[in-house]
Amino acid sequence: MNAPGETTAAKRPAAPTPMDRLAGLAGVSAVETNTLDAWLAGEGASVLLFSGVAKGRDEAQDVAVVLCEMVGLFAGRLRIGIVDPAAEDRLRGRFGVQVLPSLVFMNGPAPRRIITRIRDWAVYEQAFAEHLALATVPRPSPSSLE
Repeated sequence: MNAPGETTAAKRPAAPTPMDRLAGLAGVSAVETNTLDAWLAGEGASVLLFSGVAKGRDEAQDVAVVLCEMVGLFAGRLRIGIVDPAAEDRLRGRFGVQVLPSLVFMNGPAPRRIITRIRDWAVYEQAFAEHLALATVPRPSPSSLE
């Protein structure tokens, strides 16, 4: 029974945000300044999310919805790193991020492409398909270049 003045809605826990749902998916990791280089050294297609949630960027939730779908479409072939909001300002320059939110498509330790803010679905489909295709091309080993 509710106390006087208390509603049932007040007892409900807050629904998870799209960012919360994204963070819980397989293939998605939190990336901090001290874990970034190890994360970048991982295998496969990788994308960093600079969300801007700490700066109140509402579009971050929309981008998180897109990323949830992409993780589902490309299950097991894609790694997403969510940059710790406390580290975003320190890392933005390293990756050329000027606008939040941004998705940074990585080529090993270097950015390959950046998509800012929310875009049409077709932009994401094309970008992720191209990124995955490029990520499957083996990088030459140093010995093969001799």
